[in-house]
Amino acid sequence: MRGALGFLVVALLVIAALWYGYLRPQGDDGGASPGQAVLLTGVRNDLTNIVRAERAFLIQNGVYGTLEQLIQSGELMMEKPRRGIYLYSIEVDGRSFRATARPEGEGAAGWPVIHVNENMQFTEER
Repeated sequence: MRGALGFLVVALLVIAALWYGYLRPQGDDGGASPGQAVLLTGVRNDLTNIVRAERAFLIQNGVYGTLEQLIQSGELMMEKPRRGIYLYSIEVDGRSFRATARPEGEGAAGWPVIHVNENMQFTEER
């Protein structure tokens, strides 16, 4: 009897681990694979860094800067304006801006376009 109970406990733990690791609903990334989730997290972090760089650039220059200006000024540490399939751009309009991460090239279908503005408000388009 004790052996059967131990087996049952182990079986339930295995089932719970499988459910948690593979079967549970995925988070905000719409069921993205782990690799996709890592890429999307990196893109969101890059956009957050762009907002921080824009704020510092605004304090120093009185205006928001282009992506090239942020990189050249040293406010944004980014060798190239992309991560994986995502290409970054910034639209500046007076006292506001919108940074965009747009998937491009092979394999870009189905990936969201991600925007962030000067108020750190993120939006996504699918």
